[in-house]
Amino acid sequence: MDNRKNDRRGYCLIEPPIYEEFDDMDELVACLDLICKELPMVFTDFPTSIKYKVLAVGNPHGPPYPAIGFYTDYPDDYNLISENLDFDQVVEDWLTTEKIMDLKLRTKKHSYKSWEELRGQL
Repeated sequence: MDNRKNDRRGYCLIEPPIYEEFDDMDELVACLDLICKELPMVFTDFPTSIKYKVLAVGNPHGPPYPAIGFYTDYPDDYNLISENLDFDQVVEDWLTTEKIMDLKLRTKKHSYKSWEELRGQL
């Protein structure tokens, strides 16, 4: 779990394997936001209270980086999620080459917070 300074909610992190696909951090952040919008269709067994958000994550071994955090305002709902589920692997399996290409194209038309704005929330 990762706690944000301005938002004391706990998050479980998902780090999709797309970071090398982007040279522009703003486009990466926009792509992660598009992924957030589709994750309810990927994690269909999750409670409907689960929400997804793009976060700036502090990194003790380097600079901060963007990732996806998921959370619920109902802590008991975490108990409904399998402890054995590898979130990153599920997303990696879902992100086919074609899906990544589609997301990259959609990112060009999708506006979201800039990386600087997101990183300022750390």
